[in-house]
Amino acid sequence: MNYRKLLFILFSIILLLSVFSCKKKIDKIEDETRKEVEGSWKKIDVSNLSSETYEEWNFSNGLINVISCNTSDNRRDTIYNGEYVISADYVVKIPITKKTISITKFSYPYYLGNWTIHKLKKDYFSFYRKNGGLEYFEFTKQ
Repeated sequence: MNYRKLLFILFSIILLLSVFSCKKKIDKIEDETRKEVEGSWKKIDVSNLSSETYEEWNFSNGLINVISCNTSDNRRDTIYNGEYVISADYVVKIPITKKTISITKFSYPYYLGNWTIHKLKKDYFSFYRKNGGLEYFEFTKQ
């Protein structure tokens, strides 16, 4: 009987240590991913690649600022500024095997929700979700 109790306690300790170890590893990956996401990204409009207007998304400290840019007259209009309007929060998470970005409190309800990060490189970023169909966004680093 004592042998079983000892074995159970030992197994429980090993299980707890491995859970804490995995949590630390996931936290580190989430932090690294968050740092990679931060910065200015030009949203690619794949339906109109020759458009004179584009959106610049700035990810910083959990906030998203979106600026409409026009290349013909160099005009830049803030569409959405997370610091001065209702904050658009984003959180990078790794639930099991995939990296996600969760967007909350955005003035454009279309963007709200959890998105799967498809690719995240130094100069390219894309994310998607399945919401009745595939919704997909691509960005290049500014």
